[in-house]
Amino acid sequence: MCIQAIGFEYRYKIYDILNRYEMNYYPKKPNSHLDGKPKQLFVYKKTHISMEPRNPEKYDYEYVRNETAKIFVAMELKVEKRLTQITKRRTMMDFGQFVKILFIKK
Repeated sequence: MCIQAIGFEYRYKIYDILNRYEMNYYPKKPNSHLDGKPKQLFVYKKTHISMEPRNPEKYDYEYVRNETAKIFVAMELKVEKRLTQITKRRTMMDFGQFVKILFIKK
């Protein structure tokens, strides 16, 4: 999403996020962040050309796409905790299981 102009609503949301980082830590009311990102898994078609003096290693741009994966990350910045899970699919069921694991770990 491209932001054309910084308006009142955008500024309000950004300051709300920044204020959350300044909050004190309360174990009964944690301030956790959750994110998910798709990732492509691929293999290069040709082998790399090895590095030589004054020549960096070279990679060919052709690749074979194998699969995709979904990376889920949850973090609690004030206590420096992080939980990561990688799944093969990107479904609501996988997300629900990750959130369930997150609550069990607490």
